[in-house]
Amino acid sequence: MKQAETQNTFRAMPSFSQGASDDIMFLRTDANQELIYDSATYRLDAVRKLLDFASTISTDKSGVSSDVSMVTDAAGILVTDAMAILDGLMKNRRPQ
Repeated sequence: MKQAETQNTFRAMPSFSQGASDDIMFLRTDANQELIYDSATYRLDAVRKLLDFASTISTDKSGVSSDVSMVTDAAGILVTDAMAILDGLMKNRRPQ
């Protein structure tokens, strides 16, 4: 791709998703909209599964609070990613 074609094609994911002090994760805004949607819903489904798992851990009562914390951290990252992806999808659908 030529540089002119790549301008404004990639949008940085939110800083919470980066996991670094610099932007390294990006959403390709000109990708197929169905694929963008699938990517977001895949992450939301992963969050649902993590939260289902966390609910079984919290009822286990075996003192695994650090495990629940790791699950909720992962869920937070996935939700942030999914929301950014869906936001990018909506911005592509709006008339400029």
